[in-house]
Amino acid sequence: DFVTRDGGETMAFLNPDPSLHPFQKEREYVRALNATKMEKMFAKPFIGALQGHTDAVKCMARAHQQIVPLWSGSCDGEIRWWHTGTRKCTRSVRAHKGFVRGLVSSYDDRFLFSCGDDKTIKQWSAQEFGEQYTEPLEVLQTFHSVG
Repeated sequence: DFVTRDGGETMAFLNPDPSLHPFQKEREYVRALNATKMEKMFAKPFIGALQGHTDAVKCMARAHQQIVPLWSGSCDGEIRWWHTGTRKCTRSVRAHKGFVRGLVSSYDDRFLFSCGDDKTIKQWSAQEFGEQYTEPLEVLQTFHSVG
């Protein structure tokens, strides 16, 4: 059998039996090695779970200048404030009707902004999410979508 390349003919071996491949063992070794590397790459140690949401967690945000606060928003419209050192939920509020789609803290960590399926963006005081506050959380501002 001949293969034509660049105007010249060179002889090439064509395996008539597709079930036999001359590099089968080498291919299997490379595949096994790649699978092992992928398993190691994606195997991260499980540190802990933040339990308390009744539905799936859709988004999370952390403070920029502090270590402790972490906020999570779930598909049932709830926002929870977590103390990352103890992994305990200190405050929660029913923020939106439907999913909480996004959470972000302001650059100075004074405010928390949330957006949800109810087409609103709400501004919260991040300090009121702290452990020392016992009053119900109040929204500082609500922005509505016009569309």
